[in-house]
Amino acid sequence: MPGALSDVAKYTLLVVGALFPIVNPLGNTPIFLSLTRGLSAHGRAVLARMIALNGLILILTSIFIGTTSWPFSASRCRWCRWAEVWW
Repeated sequence: MPGALSDVAKYTLLVVGALFPIVNPLGNTPIFLSLTRGLSAHGRAVLARMIALNGLILILTSIFIGTTSWPFSASRCRWCRWAEVWW
């Protein structure tokens, strides 16, 4: 069991480390505050929760569906296979 927990911790840190620069919460905070200037603190909190939930749903959907259901994946697209030869 300790091996499984260390794997979970390792992959959690890997995912957070990969997504943190993309999401950039420190850089997006002033933008969020300026766009929600007219809202109350409660309204901002509700909106932030909704945004976080939508992001979580998007990430989980991407994880579980992945590229297997993408109709234009490289294995199905003749142009993509042709382009791989040239790259």
